[in-house]
Amino acid sequence: MKLTILSVSFLIMSLVAVRSQTNDDCLMCHSEPDMTMEKGRNTISIWVNNSKFIMSVHKKLKCVSCHKGFNPDDIPHKANIQPVDCKSCHTDLENKHVFHPWMKNAPLKDNCKQCHGTHFISSPKGLNSGVGGLSSVEKCGNCHKDVKAEFLKSEHYKAIEKKHTPNSPDCNYCHRNQITNGWGLDYKTKKQNQINVCKECHNIDSKNPDVLKRIASDDSRHAKLRKSGKEHAAVCTDCHGFHNIMKNDDFDARLNPKNSSTACGKCHVHIAQEYQNSIHGLAQTGGNTEAAGCVSCHFEHSKDKSQKIPDEVYTKNLLNKEFSENSKMDNCISCHTKDSLLLSSNLRTLKDAHKWLPSLGKHFAKVTCYECHSSYTEPYLSHNILPLEKSLKSCNNCHSKTHELKSILYNYDKNTTVEKEGMIRGGIEGNTNYVGLAKNIILDYLSLILLGGIILGLLIHAYIRWYFKKGKVK
Repeated sequence: MKLTILSVSFLIMSLVAVRSQTNDDCLMCHSEPDMTMEKGRNTISIWVNNSKFIMSVHKKLKCVSCHKGFNPDDIPHKANIQPVDCKSCHTDLENKHVFHPWMKNAPLKDNCKQCHGTHFISSPKGLNSGVGGLSSVEKCGNCHKDVKAEFLKSEHYKAIEKKHTPNSPDCNYCHRNQITNGWGLDYKTKKQNQINVCKECHNIDSKNPDVLKRIASDDSRHAKLRKSGKEHAAVCTDCHGFHNIMKNDDFDARLNPKNSSTACGKCHVHIAQEYQNSIHGLAQTGGNTEAAGCVSCHFEHSKDKSQKIPDEVYTKNLLNKEFSENSKMDNCISCHTKDSLLLSSNLRTLKDAHKWLPSLGKHFAKVTCYECHSSYTEPYLSHNILPLEKSLKSCNNCHSKTHELKSILYNYDKNTTVEKEGMIRGGIEGNTNYVGLAKNIILDYLSLILLGGIILGLLIHAYIRWYFKKGKVK
């Protein structure tokens, strides 16, 4: 009988012991929202929200699987409570957390809950991930506050908010690749990795269905420079930034026309200086954000891209389409034929501004805008566009090249002078001051002196003959 009672007692105690280890027994107390404990000088919550826990990836685990050595009969349950050791189950964490290549020495070491939380731990993949999508921005932003501030303004963050798909470019999506200095990579490899990350979504044959802007990056001038061995040629991140990537029409974007000279000027220093002293650069500095910037004329991603100008614009302005396209005059034409744009800047249209020029159609078919309006400082002719009052208006530069051009200019000037001054005066005083036909002040004076001497000599000769003839008559 005693043995039976002892056996039953032992069985009951065993059942109680086993039962005490279930999650339900723990939650009898820990499911109370106001349950707290004192830890040092702090009062901390020890509440477990079971409605979240049953959605966790750990929902099938027992509490004691993580909280080892706890005695439910003792309060507190353990004399020296140590943090849960996630590594007892999760191994090789450094290699799995590729976005922290220095994780062994990082502040996050052995502190998994700082990112993953405690009792509501979700899968790192999927829309409801606690460390992906919008959650990753918050989690990473707890430490990287300056990066988070930049990222919140970016197009990638807007994409996460709007799309919220597994393909959204959150922190992990990009930083699962070796793209930072922490990997200790050489410059060339690191930059190529950064290109690959962008191409993964933005390449023309990208498999990401949520990407709107796709490019063929191998067609770019910078890509060709890298292939030729110039490893410091710009990559995507050099131009667009890292975390603050915006559309070019965004006022604060690096490649907004008003900011592009600063972005491009990091590499193209001398060209940027030329531009900043140009009429366009000065206009931007003066607050005219409609003025042309680097990206207004240069298309980096495609060698075939050009300004789209309707045929009627060429016809209306007496322009030669083929010459305009081949000489890159289309960059000028695209803006300087827009009435509304020019009106806002108090400028005249292309045709109206050049109405003083004779045979306008012929000039537009042979002479580029840069030949008259740039500083003529090699090799950046097209970057330092001069103000109107400083633009070159001397016709000699072109019309001195051939005898035919000299003749055309001479005849035009002569006819113009005749129309203004009359046939006689115009014929005598035609302003033929051009190369090969130019007046020379010394020769002019010598000619006048010689002509005056001849006339004077004739007069003296006539007088002498008259004088002696008069004496004979007497």
